[in-house]
Amino acid sequence: MVVGLAVVYRALASGLLASIPAVAVSRVLGGHPLGDAVLWEPGGVWLLEVVRRAPSHAPYGAYPLAAAVFVSLFAASLPLALIVASYGSDAPSTWTRACQVALGVAPRFTLLAALVITAQTLSFAFTTALVGFASRPFVSVSDERWPFVVGAALGLGFAFGIGILGDLVRASVVWRNEGVWASLVWAQRQARQGYRALFVAAAGRALLGAFGLTVCAKLVLALLPERPVAAAFVSVGCGSIPVALRSSWFGAVARELGAKAVVASLDCEQPD
Repeated sequence: MVVGLAVVYRALASGLLASIPAVAVSRVLGGHPLGDAVLWEPGGVWLLEVVRRAPSHAPYGAYPLAAAVFVSLFAASLPLALIVASYGSDAPSTWTRACQVALGVAPRFTLLAALVITAQTLSFAFTTALVGFASRPFVSVSDERWPFVVGAALGLGFAFGIGILGDLVRASVVWRNEGVWASLVWAQRQARQGYRALFVAAAGRALLGAFGLTVCAKLVLALLPERPVAAAFVSVGCGSIPVALRSSWFGAVARELGAKAVVASLDCEQPD
């Protein structure tokens, strides 16, 4: 029940967070009679215009956006802590205990989320630029975009690995009640020992989530602009897909670490 309510909560929070760019787009469009439905007109002229105007409007919304991001990271940490705690050996049995666990780790989860997002962004940007610009002297002008595509793919891989490591740190923060740095040391050790199983579990769920979100996105585009209310409900429902898969991922982490603990105990019990 705790996991189910946490999934619903995070799905609603994702929908609220998605309203931030929607508000920004409405400010750029101004009083257009079609509203944001004009973005889906053939040719994509208004969509390109929004992208062109967005940098000039960014300074006016920088502080509200930063505050919204911080609040969303903190709010998202609460149900995520409940999901992680529900798979631990000492899962909270009452709502009072669950709230105590969530509030206790929320500051560390918020800090960790900011660090993970920053590391993923920098890793993706640096890898894309490094591979792209370093390979330009060795390719023709017509093919110079492909090194950047390869660099972006490698950057996504590094960002994906950082995300896995960040979730292991979160697991240590909740299950072992340690700080971020001590949890990072523990997570690196666990990642080295069981990287194959952890990567397969994470990659499978990521591919399944990408497929589900793609289907939902096509459904939203099919509903717009004739049925905006139905499209809004579908888009909010899309938020439950990655959250449910994230919960399943932490369950896989708990099973993997539990299996390794059993093997380690059996090795210790064997006579010399």
